[in-house]
Amino acid sequence: MRRADGAEQAVTAARGVRRRELFRTAAGDIIGSYGTEDSPAEADPGALVDRVGDAISDLTAATIAGTLRAVVREGWGDMLPTRFAVIGMGRFGGHELAYGSDADVLFVHERARAPTSRRRRRRRRRW
Repeated sequence: MRRADGAEQAVTAARGVRRRELFRTAAGDIIGSYGTEDSPAEADPGALVDRVGDAISDLTAATIAGTLRAVVREGWGDMLPTRFAVIGMGRFGGHELAYGSDADVLFVHERARAPTSRRRRRRRRRW
């Protein structure tokens, strides 16, 4: 994402990476479910479901983080002027996403406080 010239290119790159990684996850899921000549199918289907859920949840978190980073960089530089958090809800928050799941998130921020007159006076005295 860092090599992109702007937020739009970064988001396009993130989508491409997401598609590629979803394909890799699906290929691993199929191989784990049915096996190959060299490796048998996964004996515990629940473990395979957990691995796929973890992979898709991690990929979604990375996609959101990369996209948010690119948009912030374009709008504010390397730092946001506020405290900011992304909270995963539902299956995403529980790290249980499946192929068709959407990512339910809350974007939460604390507004930057304007300096009070008292703080302004202290700052003036220091300079």
